[in-house]
Amino acid sequence: GTQDIGRWGADDIVRAPTTYVLGTGMANSIAAYFAYIAGPAIGKVTAIPRDGLLPVEGLARAKTPDVLLAMAFKPYQHEVIDAVALAVSRGITVVGISDSPASPILTGASHRFVVPMVTTQFVASSVALMSLLETIIAFVIAAALPEAVNDIDLLQQRRAQA
Repeated sequence: GTQDIGRWGADDIVRAPTTYVLGTGMANSIAAYFAYIAGPAIGKVTAIPRDGLLPVEGLARAKTPDVLLAMAFKPYQHEVIDAVALAVSRGITVVGISDSPASPILTGASHRFVVPMVTTQFVASSVALMSLLETIIAFVIAAALPEAVNDIDLLQQRRAQA
């Protein structure tokens, strides 16, 4: 249930020196959105890949007890699979989100989520993925220090004044 999401996810992400959020293709902009929303709450969330780097290069400084939240959907990109394998080899907690329990990124993940992506349209649906990530963000904010909520309030006030 959602309490389980909060128990592991919020604690691991809030305690992590850095949380890396990895998505390629459609999931790249969603990874950036997660970092944009969660960053002000805990201040240490980085979306990868960026600046033309490969995902493994984005993990160059990652180490235990960092967290990698990785998303991969059919067809699974080898760059994401390689980044997850690197993270697992370094003892980094991996949160894997994919469209199949058989996804190669879920094999070494500490926490696994499967979200439906199939639609009757020609493109994958991101609705379930966004719902899951927004739920994780809510639990992260709830588990963060009380100052985090104040920081978010201040940020929203500044945005409203801009």
